[in-house]
Amino acid sequence: MATSITSAKTSLAPYVDNGLDPANARVAQRIDEAQRRLIDHYNFLSRREDLEKAPLVYISGGSAGNLILDDLDATKVMILALWREENNEVEMAASLEQKALAYVERNLVQTVEQARRTEFQGLETTYAITQRDGLVGRIGLEMVSRYRLSSNRIRSYVRQAYRTAVDHHNFVIRREALNRPVIVTNDLAQAVSNLEISPEVIREIVLSQITQDQV
Repeated sequence: MATSITSAKTSLAPYVDNGLDPANARVAQRIDEAQRRLIDHYNFLSRREDLEKAPLVYISGGSAGNLILDDLDATKVMILALWREENNEVEMAASLEQKALAYVERNLVQTVEQARRTEFQGLETTYAITQRDGLVGRIGLEMVSRYRLSSNRIRSYVRQAYRTAVDHHNFVIRREALNRPVIVTNDLAQAVSNLEISPEVIREIVLSQITQDQV
């Protein structure tokens, strides 16, 4: 259930300045500023994590009577940071602000990991490992707690790895004059596209490339 602005004022008023009445205008002002900073950070994290959701839009006074970023703990700590900042306690203010932002990051990362784990499990169950999205599901489950890559990012890695593997496969056949047909296409456009190279080979190339890119 969404936290209403009225409820937020009641909960957070004791942490505004030295403690104020919830009806005091300063309470609403502090909540607004805390929310603005938290929303900015949430949107930054959303872009970093390739979160497939529309960014949050800051509105003074909340949205439809509710907090836009529904996180009372983060909002409370950010309010404490604003009070320290106003009183020129710079180090304490910075420490509290980082703590508030860390709450937002923790919650968002947990949400992303849970959603992607469910998605990858679905792909692995639906498609064979010898099909593009079956391999995407398998690799995603290996990666979800390490790099939290979106399924579309992993699809890109798989397609590139497949192209690399097919090109090398065809090169070796031609170089060695083997009496074997080359693989005609090196693209995997569809979820059900069958791999003509061992999925384990593609997986190893993908994992190596992801690790290099994340260093």
